[in-house]
Amino acid sequence: MSKKLWLFSLVLSIAFAAITAPRVIRLDSPDFKVFYTAAKHALYEPENLYKVSPDRYLYPPTTAILLAPFGFSESWNFHRWSWHVFTATILFVLANQSWAVFFAILCLNRYFSINFGYGQINPLLLFLVFATTRGLQQNKFYSAVLWPVASILKVYPLVQGLEFLLRRNWKNLALSAGAFFILLLLPFMVWPWELAIQLHFEFFQSLASKGLPTDSGNQSIYAFLVRFFHAAPFQLHPIGEVQWNILSLSSKHLAMTSLALGSLLTAITWFCAHKRKYALDFPSAVGFSLLFLSHIVWKDYFVFLLFPLSQVILYRQRHWKIYLGIYLALVYGSSPEILTHYWSARLDAINIHFVAALFLWMIWIRIPKTPNDPKPFFDTRNDRS
Repeated sequence: MSKKLWLFSLVLSIAFAAITAPRVIRLDSPDFKVFYTAAKHALYEPENLYKVSPDRYLYPPTTAILLAPFGFSESWNFHRWSWHVFTATILFVLANQSWAVFFAILCLNRYFSINFGYGQINPLLLFLVFATTRGLQQNKFYSAVLWPVASILKVYPLVQGLEFLLRRNWKNLALSAGAFFILLLLPFMVWPWELAIQLHFEFFQSLASKGLPTDSGNQSIYAFLVRFFHAAPFQLHPIGEVQWNILSLSSKHLAMTSLALGSLLTAITWFCAHKRKYALDFPSAVGFSLLFLSHIVWKDYFVFLLFPLSQVILYRQRHWKIYLGIYLALVYGSSPEILTHYWSARLDAINIHFVAALFLWMIWIRIPKTPNDPKPFFDTRNDRS
């Protein structure tokens, strides 16, 4: 990579860390506080892992053990800012991959800022998904370890297993199965067996009680259908409680409909990725799969559009600047700073961020198999995986 890109990426990561610091202070990193508390429990009082938390801890016991380095002391500020710097470092590594990725990060700065301000784990997962694909492309064994780690930290990277299958990389897939097994057994190696079993039971209880947030911040297909086709009020943040339903259908039927629609979009996505096999097609498919299949899609999840957006910028298909302009207008034109909270909240409720992502998906699937001016990410001689 060029020295100029390295320098610009460094400036970008430092700028993100500095600009979002006031938000970190104001919000007090609520998401990272959950991880920090879980890490402390893993080290000192694991029996409280699912009993005592600033918010609900909805991750497996292994996740708390993996997060232990970020909770070894009572210094909340030290660990909070360590995580902030760690996230900025991840941003630097990603931005330094190519100019296309660099500019895609700039385009997605609204979503990255949310992750920084809340202390979210998504940038780390973004890097792990990216590194897994890079390892598979180069047939490196570390991809077999990174994928299980990402999937244990948060379940949705599990879908990247399709990449192993489509590449027919049976060796790394077998190694991944072993890594998964070791990670799942980790609590039994660290804590007493009885406690480990109890914590896994409490983990599944926590998942079962999670439910479906139907407030306007949830951009999933399922939440959208519930807001408009189920007779129940929802929270229109920050306005208050409203009821917009057009019909009154059962939540079960709506869940089945959302799963069918999401599965269809996901299948098309992976078919396109497998057909083209560009370097970032599979990470792009992972990102879209998360948005299409999950019943909870918060705004911070949209950082996973980094990969397809990078490809749109990279391959410069016909009218790509117009398409990119429309996408950015949907993302930023709906912000409360421009429209006020009254209108911005209502656009959130009609899933404006998901609509923007779906528009980007429609551009992404049209990327030709042989672009006019390919600029590869990893190998300067060949952009195929």
